[in-house]
Amino acid sequence: MKIPSFIYVLRVCIAVMILLLMPIGQALAADITVDADCSLQNAILSANEEEMVEPRSDCEAGDVDDGNSQVDDGGNVIPAGLDTITIDVSGADEGVIALDGKLTVTSNIAIEGGGLAIEGGGNQIFNVTAGSLTASNLNIRGGWSDDNGGAIAVSNAAVTLINSVVSDSGAKKLGGGIYAVDSDLTLVDSAVTGSATGVLTKPETPEADDSGAETTTAQAEEPITWDTFGGGIYFEGAANRLVVNRSGLSANAAHSKGGGVYIASGSASIRNSTISNNRAGTDGGGLYNGGASTLTHVTIVDNFAENIGGLVDASELQLYNSILSGNAGGDCSGTLNALIGSLIRDGSCGHDGLTDDPMLLLLDGIPPYYVPQKGSPALDAASPGHCLLTDQRGIDRAPDACDIGAAEHKDGAFEFQIQSALALLNPPGPGGGADAEEREQEPMTTPIPSLCGQLPGHYRVEGYTYSSHCKTADHLGIGNQLLVNNGAIDAVDIFGWVAQPLEMCFLRPSGAIVLLDAATSPRTLMPLRTRTEDGWICATVDRNGTAVLMPLEFFTSGAIAEPIWDLAGCTVRTVDILNLRSEPSAASAIIANVLNDVTLTADKRATHYHRVNYYDIIGWLSSSHLSMSGNCI
Repeated sequence: MKIPSFIYVLRVCIAVMILLLMPIGQALAADITVDADCSLQNAILSANEEEMVEPRSDCEAGDVDDGNSQVDDGGNVIPAGLDTITIDVSGADEGVIALDGKLTVTSNIAIEGGGLAIEGGGNQIFNVTAGSLTASNLNIRGGWSDDNGGAIAVSNAAVTLINSVVSDSGAKKLGGGIYAVDSDLTLVDSAVTGSATGVLTKPETPEADDSGAETTTAQAEEPITWDTFGGGIYFEGAANRLVVNRSGLSANAAHSKGGGVYIASGSASIRNSTISNNRAGTDGGGLYNGGASTLTHVTIVDNFAENIGGLVDASELQLYNSILSGNAGGDCSGTLNALIGSLIRDGSCGHDGLTDDPMLLLLDGIPPYYVPQKGSPALDAASPGHCLLTDQRGIDRAPDACDIGAAEHKDGAFEFQIQSALALLNPPGPGGGADAEEREQEPMTTPIPSLCGQLPGHYRVEGYTYSSHCKTADHLGIGNQLLVNNGAIDAVDIFGWVAQPLEMCFLRPSGAIVLLDAATSPRTLMPLRTRTEDGWICATVDRNGTAVLMPLEFFTSGAIAEPIWDLAGCTVRTVDILNLRSEPSAASAIIANVLNDVTLTADKRATHYHRVNYYDIIGWLSSSHLSMSGNCI
């Protein structure tokens, strides 16, 4: 039957209207999976609509950016042409993607990391020059730049980190962890740690498993005569905004200003966050502010700088319900626009409120954070008009009587979270009232000294760079009850950027070293291969953590599995008739007797025993009755 022309036209019009009413771009969003066939580099090239490179170039095609954004069911605006990249475990080697150069982002990309890590291998990791990058559940580490932004550099774009960590990165100039200029930067439930500026040389590069990235060659070391601001974050942008929410900046170092974060311009909102253990060579160990910033429920503690270790305000800053305490060189400098409901331990910045010891307890993790203990003056003392609904961990705050600082005190809330406890017992030195005007930057011909070189004489640290730092730790600082109860002898916290392995030594008659690895929460207990040389007990440490010297009996007590070390090139000779035992223990069965003056090869070592093959009988001999040569430790 012939269709009347007006009906045909009507149908065409309806079809056109349906197409017009469909959400623009809804079918265009691309989902790209990084796996054995598609490298992360190629996934980003695909999202950027650029040509991919071999190998592992079998990636989904990226979205077409038609310039129209969308709104999802929750009312959130989705940028135009947003591509989602999901990293599958098959696309990583034992949970790590090792790059051989930086990844350039020029479009709108969201990366779901699934808790995996991207290792920069001594190259800048992300360079965002247009569009936006949102990284979720991702560990971004080991980046380096001979310019700005060790791990991430963003210019005229936007970066958002959600439940992610930027760590162990360095830049020669600005922004050891993140460098953001004329860009919005947002951190939610995230951390920037162990990063530094003024890092002149590229760290050792692990073998890469991702391809096609742009590489950077390290420069020869030279005197530092340029600005090196923002060990953790450098932010600059008059029309842009920095947001840090429920996050942490810790163990970062700047050669000059802003160890944790340097805000050059623009606006900043920092809420429910902790800024701790950062270091600056001149001003603002924790934070240096040159913009319009608002800090609400922020804890700034245990930072260091020659001039004001805590917070330096050189522009406009409002401080609400926050704690500043224990910062070397002073807690605060500047004339704040608002100072309400806060505790400043040394009374600086014209503070006339609480100055008592906040009695903070350090809860270790990523990021570390501090809670006021029972009896703390910070309890229920915040300004009700500025109380946030929850704290740094998401625990509800009492709206009419909340606590000062990033973390709310709540009985029983930390039963399974406490890994390290450190009472802030040392009051800061005199400070406050320093001139808020920014001094002209003086060229520095040598890097700021590492704290590792300032330990007492019965400690020795070798191989550290100035971006690595050390401090002694008592039993509270160790914070691991298993180690404390089993007779922990001595301990040193190692923090900052451990660019290369260092040697940690204790001048003690006996013992062996374990490391509480700061990269995990709770901290993993790692026995270290320990050796004795000229009265020193030493081990190699290649990451942040607490090195603890334990009695030898701890390793054979059953408190932990006794570490067994492989040996190569170890020859032993018996100096008596010895029992060959089935296990490295005096309580184990005797399986043979070994005559005096017998030379054997040892292939394994325990705390008190070496394993040998004696006429095809494999067993353990007491180390104290052996003469050794070669690599026997």
